[in-house]
Amino acid sequence: MSNGHRQPWALELDNISAGHEGRPVVQNFSARLSPGHQVAVVGPNGAGKSTLLQVLAGDLPPLGGQLRWQPRPRGGVAWLAQQNPIERDFPISLEGFVGTGLWPRQGLFRRFTPQDRQRLDGVLTQLGLIHLARRPISKLSGGQFQRMRFARMLLQDACLLLLDE
Repeated sequence: MSNGHRQPWALELDNISAGHEGRPVVQNFSARLSPGHQVAVVGPNGAGKSTLLQVLAGDLPPLGGQLRWQPRPRGGVAWLAQQNPIERDFPISLEGFVGTGLWPRQGLFRRFTPQDRQRLDGVLTQLGLIHLARRPISKLSGGQFQRMRFARMLLQDACLLLLDE
C-alpha cells in the first residue's frame, strides 16, 4: 500500500548470498526494488526463495553481499511468511488479531482512533472478513485464517510487502 506522501526509495541487493547454518542456498543475487513494482521470485522447491524473503524481511542476516536502502523509508517491511507461527487456539478475535497490524504506528496500549477503526473495517470488508470480525481465530477455516494474516499485513502500512506463497 502506498501512502502517496512517502519519498521515493529503492532497495538494492548486491551479490546477496543467504542460507542457514553457514550453507548458502542463494548465491550472488542482485536486484533493485522500487515503489509501485511487483516482483515474483520463482524457482523449484529448495531454490532459496523463502530464504531470500527472510533476508529481505530482516529475519535472517545475509551470508554475503549487501542490502542498501536509498534512502531508508519509513514503514519498513511487512512479511507474510509461508509457515504460520500463530497459535490457532490463542484467545483473540479476528478483528483483534488484524488490529495488531496498527501497533507499529500507534503503539501497543493506545486505543483505536476513528481513523484506525475505519481502516480496519475497510480492510476487513475488502477481504470479505467483516462478517467474521468477532469470531475467535480458532474457529476460522484455513482460507479465512490466511486472509486474516494478509489483512494484518496490509494494515502495517509498510513500504515493502513480502508474500511467501
